[in-house]
Amino acid sequence: MFSRRGFYGASLRDIAKEASVQMSLLNYHFGPKEELFRQVVRRRADEHASAIAGSLQALLEEQERHPVAVEDVIRALLTPIIHRYINGGEGWRNYIQLLSRASHQHQDASFIAPFVETYQPIMDRYTNEFLLLFPDADKPDVFWSIVFLEAALANILLQSTLAERVSQGAFTAADLSPVLERMVRFFGAGFRELAQSGSSTA
Repeated sequence: MFSRRGFYGASLRDIAKEASVQMSLLNYHFGPKEELFRQVVRRRADEHASAIAGSLQALLEEQERHPVAVEDVIRALLTPIIHRYINGGEGWRNYIQLLSRASHQHQDASFIAPFVETYQPIMDRYTNEFLLLFPDADKPDVFWSIVFLEAALANILLQSTLAERVSQGAFTAADLSPVLERMVRFFGAGFRELAQSGSSTA
């Protein structure tokens, strides 16, 4: 319910009906809607966050054997998210969509505190790697590149109708199997172009 409607669009009454439980039971176990949302975020957070962080760690361990390119960092970030979305079943798809919606919320909203606390430190590590790859670039160019990447990923994971409209029905947002490497190539080129053009005009 949260993944489909977001925090504000899902009511406790609708959630209780979907779960076939009494409102009083829902209130007893979770209290207000904010706390229920926090528990939903925390429920799978450790496993999902460990996979995303571990993907970057594995890449850095390989760094001694070959240089790391910006495409490698992008792939490390996207792979555990997209693969889990495709192969993890309905529960994981719902959870990842919920996180995508949470990423669009104002970060001071109290109900998304577990999302920020869990995932922002990991994203900071990825941001640092992007900055290390482009030491001469203007930092805002690198930061905006990351924003564009995260925004595109969230839009795709939420299965908006954009893919269907642009492709005139040739493919749908639900089919993510061809997305990963296309995103890696596209955003790798975008990072490089924006960072290099920024450094050349500094």
